[in-house]
Order: sequence, then structure tokens, then C-alpha cells
Amino acid sequence: MGGINKRPVEASFTYFIAERTIERIEAYVEDAPEAPFYVGGHFFGPHRPYFIPDRYFEMYDPEDIHLPESAVKERFEDKPGVQRRRYEKTDLESLSVEQWREIISIYYGYVTFIDDQVGRILDALEREGVADETAVLFTSDHGSFVTAHKNLDKGPLMYEDIYNVPLITSGLGIEEDATDAFASLLDLAPTVVNLAGVEVPEVYEGRSLLDSVPHKASSANLT
Repeated sequence: MGGINKRPVEASFTYFIAERTIERIEAYVEDAPEAPFYVGGHFFGPHRPYFIPDRYFEMYDPEDIHLPESAVKERFEDKPGVQRRRYEKTDLESLSVEQWREIISIYYGYVTFIDDQVGRILDALEREGVADETAVLFTSDHGSFVTAHKNLDKGPLMYEDIYNVPLITSGLGIEEDATDAFASLLDLAPTVVNLAGVEVPEVYEGRSLLDSVPHKASSANLT
């Protein structure tokens, strides 16, 4: 499932991605202060195997973790056979409930590790004086079971845990603090193009988020 990465935090791949993203922001601001820019920072995690620095590995006490209700109640009754087969393939059946809680606690540590690196990127925008004019989109390509429905990671199982993923934005000028309006990952490309002031190509299947919800004037930069 994972283990402790004994190297310094600064030697991790997660830190490296944030560092490179920050370097690009700094370079864009220095080389062309008035020009808009686009920067993408793409983290691998939180994905198995959970190899993370010790302070994140040990950050959450497994005894404080509550198992997802579906992890406890799932009996695979009237469910596709693939769901049970994936359960057996992950070896969760051979692990104790205490070990399940440990898996979740380490996953939480991994999430916090990435959150801290995203915070470093946001701090860089503030430090460079472009935070107020930069749109930020934060999301994931899919969710993760992390013992929910007695499964791990993702798979051919149509549950909210996998398909209903967070989409957090700032700087788009969206009026609501939160909305339940439907959005798809397909909408991100036209949103970026829209922010750049370019007409969205007809071949794009998604639609700009700026067309989906009430908003004010949008920002110039995108991270």
C-alpha cells in the first residue's frame, strides 16, 4: 500500500512539482510582467502506493479514523461480479479493520502533503504580486475509494466516490461561493481558452465555466 519516504520533503516528487510550478510563475513575471501566462502543476497523488515523508505518514492517528459506511455495510449483494473480484484483488479481505484505518490515515496524510504544496504555489502568486489577477483551478481526474465499498483507488464501479470530484476555483469572477451546477473535466479546456480571450473551437465538447454560472469580469493569468 505504501510506506515512509525517508528522504527530505524537498527531495520528494510532490515537492518537485510545486517547485517547478513556482519557478515558472517567477520566470513569467520577471520576463514579461505585463503579459498573461498559463502554468499547469500536475501532482501524481494521492495515489497508491502512498510513499510520503514520515511527518505526513504519521500525521493522522488511525484510531481516530472512521471507516466509510459503505466499507462496513457492503456485502456485494445484487452487485456486478467485478466489484467483488476487485475487492479480492486488492487484498483488503486479508487485512484487519485496524489496517484499513491505517490505510485511510496515510491517505489523509498524502492529501495534506499535496495541500501544503498547493499552498506554496498560492503563496508564490501572492509574493509575486499577481494573486488578484490570476485565475486558479484545482481539481482531479477522478476520486478514490480508499476502502469505501470495500475497494481501493478507482475502477469500473459507478459510485460518487469516483465520479463526483472537487472543483475549486478562484479568480473566475463567479458570484456564488458554492454551486451544485453540473461541471465536467471537459469544461476545463474551453474555460482556459475563454479566459485567454480566444474563441472556443466548435470541436470542444465541453463548455466554458464562465458560460455556466453567473460571473463578473475574469482574470488574465491561469494557474
